[in-house]
Amino acid sequence: MFDPAAYFDSLEQALKGCQTYAEATGPIASISRDRFNKWEWCIWRLEVVFPDGCKLTAFEGHTMRKGKHLRNFTYRLTKAGGELIVQVDPHGRQVPFSTTPHIHIGPDQDNRVFEGDAQLKGYSLRDYDFLKMWELVETYISGGGLPWQT
Repeated sequence: MFDPAAYFDSLEQALKGCQTYAEATGPIASISRDRFNKWEWCIWRLEVVFPDGCKLTAFEGHTMRKGKHLRNFTYRLTKAGGELIVQVDPHGRQVPFSTTPHIHIGPDQDNRVFEGDAQLKGYSLRDYDFLKMWELVETYISGGGLPWQT
């Protein structure tokens, strides 16, 4: 089951190393607890600006509805001028964590690519979360490109 505190700990650990080469704001979180001290919803956002001007913006909203964990998220990496490099999202819907999102590749916002598409060259969108996006961004920022560009 999703544990917001453990998830934020893992986010903070991932981001600690970036402070030497990037400017990070967040994660800024808001967590609502019910009368039994269980979480009802959790929202967080983050912005990281890299030395070359690339920017990663991330948003996640988690909620418990009828005992089910649902989330909505957007992870977006742009160039210095704002041109889209990559965005991963479930298109603004609250979905179970097991739902595989789609990815927008390149400057064309409407270029949606789904799990298993040959364009991804084997890159998987299953079990996608911020930590998987962070790995992708670090590879790109360090000059390794994106998995589907090699």
